[in-house]
Amino acid sequence: MVSIQSTLPQQHHPDIAIPMRVTILETRPNTWRLRIETPGENGKRTFSYRTIKGTREDAEYERLTLLREARAKDRVTEPKRLVRGTSTVTVGEYLKRWIEMRRHRGEIADTTAEWYGFVTNYVLPAIGDKPLRSITAADIQALYDDLLTRLSPRTVRHIHARLKPAFEDALIEGLISSNPFNGKRVRPPRADETKIETLSQADIGRLVMCVDQKHPTVAPIIRFAVATGLRRGEICALRWEDIEFHRDASNRLIGGVVHVRRNAVQTGNEVQVKRPKTKSSVRTVALPPSVAHELADMRNKVVEKLNADEPGKVEACYVFPASHGGIRVPSALTHQVNRAMADCGLERFTLHDLRHAHATFLLSRRMPVKAVSQRLGHADITVTLRTYAHVIPQDDAALAALTEDLLPRAGGSLLDMSDDEDDDEDL
Repeated sequence: MVSIQSTLPQQHHPDIAIPMRVTILETRPNTWRLRIETPGENGKRTFSYRTIKGTREDAEYERLTLLREARAKDRVTEPKRLVRGTSTVTVGEYLKRWIEMRRHRGEIADTTAEWYGFVTNYVLPAIGDKPLRSITAADIQALYDDLLTRLSPRTVRHIHARLKPAFEDALIEGLISSNPFNGKRVRPPRADETKIETLSQADIGRLVMCVDQKHPTVAPIIRFAVATGLRRGEICALRWEDIEFHRDASNRLIGGVVHVRRNAVQTGNEVQVKRPKTKSSVRTVALPPSVAHELADMRNKVVEKLNADEPGKVEACYVFPASHGGIRVPSALTHQVNRAMADCGLERFTLHDLRHAHATFLLSRRMPVKAVSQRLGHADITVTLRTYAHVIPQDDAALAALTEDLLPRAGGSLLDMSDDEDDDEDL
């Protein structure tokens, strides 16, 4: 059963201290400076410094001592810790508790919550039953090699970014005697820089015709996703109050816009309706007339079904609800759309590829990158360029032709002008 909550972005609990951070800096040979960052008043952080003379190991020992002392003070406000002997604590037991504590402290942002699910889904089945103290760098590297047979390098790097601090905290807690991630013994894969394979215009046409026949309940969602480029969570959280229809003077429907105000975030079996992913994700997206007409027909059916005279009852309903009328679970939507695409001969593509197809089509038609970036809700234009630079037409010959206007058209060639300048210098 999936529980649904509607909340604002999670804040730090007032009774839970933000963890201390200690950084080691080498000031000169055999002299180390500890930069100690601790919570201050009103959420501000304070800094202090300590000098350690000796080896790097001496400085590391002092750093761990400070962190253990700070962590001991916070134990009364954190979830119950593992009480079994440290030699018998498994990786699965520790990681589940570690994720729970991070969530309790408010350290897991909405934008990264999904990646902690990858740790649960892929790491625990592989090494979850092994004792935490027995894990070596070779075990972690073997795990990554195995995951790369099923996951992209980018996904494995995200898993690495969660495992590394987890083992760092285990070292601080004294649950392990050494951190397998220290000394660069574990090397995550390089980021996947392969170009995104997108659906062509012909693929989209074939998909739309196919789902109308084989999957009529999913067809409106697919058309909407292609036409707007909205993210999965944004589609699931959309209510009728977010759809604005535009009509001309004769009350004829001519289009509309979607106001993206919410995002459905799924963590395990829990779905929370929160603010969109970034500040730029709060946006207004124009609708093509055909999609506006389809949405208007869908809304009329909702009105008839509810027999609602009060507009508020309809406006609060989800545009693409689950069968029970509530919010559609994001993972369920992905499964339904992916299955429909596979039935239409496009099994190598997913729901998110509809967003890629939307962006690729606009950019390949030379639409302004900034306008496309705003429509997609990217944090800034660099995200759009980094993701879709390969689909933006590069016409260097046309650029060269434009520069012709920079050159003088009278008085001879550039070579002649260059010779004249040289003669002037000789004079």
